[in-house]
Amino acid sequence: MKKYLAIALAVVLVISVLSITVMAKTSGNYEYEVISETEKSCVITKYTGSTRNLVIPSSLDGYTVTEIGEYAFFDTEESAGNKDLRSVEIPASVKKIGRYAFNLCSGLNEVVLSEGLECIEEGAFFNCSNLKTINLPDSINYIGRNILYDTKVMPLLPQYEREDPTLPESELLFDTSTWTDGALYIGKHLICVDLRKSGSFSVKAGTKTIAGEAFYWCDKLTSVTIPNGVVSVGEYAFYNCDGIKSLYLPESITVIGQSAFDHCDKLQTINIPSKVNEIAKWTFTGCKALKSVTISGNIKRIGIGAYSACTSLETVKINSGVEEIGKAAFQGCTSLSSITIADSVKLIGQNAFGSTKYYSTSANWKNNTLSIGNHLIKVRNSVSGVFSVPSGTKAIAEDAFFDCKNLTEINIPSSVSGIYDGAFRNCTALKNISVATDNANYSAKNGMLYSKDGSRIICCPISNTASTLNVANNEKVISDYAFYGCKNLVEIKLSSNVNKIGTYAFYDCDNLSTITVPASVTAIGDWAFAASEKLTVYVQADTFAEGYVKANEIKYDYMGITIKDERNGVIVITENKDILPVNSQLKASVSKAEDGNKYSINVESDGQNASPNGSVTVKIAVPSGMDASACKVYFASGDEYTYVNAIVEDGYLVFQTTKLGDFLVTENLLTAIPGDVNGDGKISAIDARIVLQIAAEIKTATNEEIALADVNGDGKITAIDARQILKTAAGL
Repeated sequence: MKKYLAIALAVVLVISVLSITVMAKTSGNYEYEVISETEKSCVITKYTGSTRNLVIPSSLDGYTVTEIGEYAFFDTEESAGNKDLRSVEIPASVKKIGRYAFNLCSGLNEVVLSEGLECIEEGAFFNCSNLKTINLPDSINYIGRNILYDTKVMPLLPQYEREDPTLPESELLFDTSTWTDGALYIGKHLICVDLRKSGSFSVKAGTKTIAGEAFYWCDKLTSVTIPNGVVSVGEYAFYNCDGIKSLYLPESITVIGQSAFDHCDKLQTINIPSKVNEIAKWTFTGCKALKSVTISGNIKRIGIGAYSACTSLETVKINSGVEEIGKAAFQGCTSLSSITIADSVKLIGQNAFGSTKYYSTSANWKNNTLSIGNHLIKVRNSVSGVFSVPSGTKAIAEDAFFDCKNLTEINIPSSVSGIYDGAFRNCTALKNISVATDNANYSAKNGMLYSKDGSRIICCPISNTASTLNVANNEKVISDYAFYGCKNLVEIKLSSNVNKIGTYAFYDCDNLSTITVPASVTAIGDWAFAASEKLTVYVQADTFAEGYVKANEIKYDYMGITIKDERNGVIVITENKDILPVNSQLKASVSKAEDGNKYSINVESDGQNASPNGSVTVKIAVPSGMDASACKVYFASGDEYTYVNAIVEDGYLVFQTTKLGDFLVTENLLTAIPGDVNGDGKISAIDARIVLQIAAEIKTATNEEIALADVNGDGKITAIDARQILKTAAGL
């Protein structure tokens, strides 16, 4: 087949890559969402069938099932068929079973789990009152709390009822005579310990996980020995074990769940194994006997409230390597007076050290600011005018400037490497934020605070005078509180590169009337938009943003459409509702061609062909068996093939065009333009540079490249060919 490459490339343009919106799909009795197009994996989000003995498939529509999502089989009136479920077999492809996945499946009596499963989250089989047979494979690395409560394996909830002191103990407990030393083990996993156990307890050798709430309210225990080989301690595992004074955790442990040692009142000493990289939220809340804490550099993050209300805690040392301290991490540690924070810490959450002795000691406040080492924690709201963050400061905490209503300008030095979102919240007079030009992490533009590369908008000062804002193509993330309270804003248009809008990002923007949210946005935080009758959010149909505004009852309209042909792997998107009719339907087909796959892509509205009135984005799934990095796309018109410079993103070839019709996806180079050595459909200085590299033997050229590079036809590749290419590129 003879091929010619059209020189007129104006109809096909490169665009910024858009993320694929995660939307629910249906396959038989299953609803699922794609986790990764690249890995072809998915999570089951809902089951609507009524099979009694169910074998869950390992794949749906070519996607490997790697997760059972939270509440997926949860028995509700809408999925009443789950009451008939008697047995379920989960395939080896599944790595995680989500929270309350099978909650209230009251007829379920047998569960078969396959080797390969790694995690069972909270309440997975909670309230499955007839469940009596379940295996827990050795491959499991983490087990959450309540996974088997109110089943025939654990028919009551003694730990919760233990909290009611009016009930006699005899009414709280069930028969544990078949348990090993007063503990329920299933395979290598410790599920529960009889709360009547007292004195010392040794976890059985060979145990791999300690499930959530395993020792919940075992307040008669004075010591627990955990053997090497245990890899995780679940959430609330030792909650209210207030008889334990000391606990050694083996180095094999990699994960400690939230609130694991919450309210262990007498706990004085405990180690954190070196493989653990996060102290989860509320882990040591209310451990009133702790006096000193040293956080090693293996820990990257200290979670929300991790050590809150440890009222005897006097000294905290946070070593180099730690990067984040969560909200209220040490709040209410009323005896805490000595705090050391390494410069590696970049983010410090709201009230991380609130209501501590350090916070309340007036001598620690200098020039109306409270710092811990090189970290700015708080600025008194009495400051006014221009404020310069002290040189050498490494981090600015969340709400550090909260309610500083008389500040007009803040200058950030080069030393700052971390600023928590919301640091400047409610600074109602703030007009400008400036950043030292040699700061490696942050930048400023038009008085607004950005990440250094400009991809993240961090803060727009409340008194910024701009009424209209067009978010540029390189700006991908709108941070939490970024435009909080900006009353001058009237209109905002986000570019097709934005993929995330943070919590409270546009909240309290009382005059904001329109904001356009493109299909690329796949995450929007709570209360992201102003609670205002003036606001209309413009979205595209069948996108994450559309689902968000509907769920939150926010006034919206359509700015464009997204239409899909999932069977053929084709998506067409418009950013403007006038480009294609809202009721458009995608008509796509795929056929084999000599050089690859030929896609016929057209749109119909009311049975008639609809041509785009402007540019549309087309996404074609990379064909099976083709190398994505080698794929090329051409617009086919008869024997003419126009090169399309498509970008590969999330398993799709993405490009923009003003024409629909036939497109060829191939790994071959279809070009007949002498001088177009790189095959991009145009002659440019890039081609000349490649010719010079070939001439200097820096680059080894293919036969096709040699043929295209020899523009004067003398059989040699020289600087003369490069010069001719440059003349052509310049129109000479």
